[in-house]
Amino acid sequence: ARAVARGEWVHVFPQGKIVFNDGKGKVGDLKWGVGKLVCDSYLLSGRIPVVLPFHHTGMTSVLGKGEIVPSVGGRVEVRVGEVVRLADLVGLCRKDERCAWRKITERVREGLDSLVVDS
Repeated sequence: ARAVARGEWVHVFPQGKIVFNDGKGKVGDLKWGVGKLVCDSYLLSGRIPVVLPFHHTGMTSVLGKGEIVPSVGGRVEVRVGEVVRLADLVGLCRKDERCAWRKITERVREGLDSLVVDS
């Protein structure tokens, strides 16, 4: 949260793990940690952090599960969404933090879901 509060880039997997479904279907359940990270950084800095959802598929074509050395020739697709608007939710961080975590996480999930192509 301190790094985010300082304006640094922090890349998280909001499912709490790397998911090897290669983009098939919707994003799995997200952990509340993404909402907690937003609240904690907001409470430290007073600034709403920028949350930019992105979704990539095809990573297993260049680096399979358990592999260490990437291969060439695979196709990776990266979709970048719009900044997730959180101004209407961060005020809850001071009042009802668990509610804020849940609502922020759901908003992030909506942003991610908009990037996933159903197969």
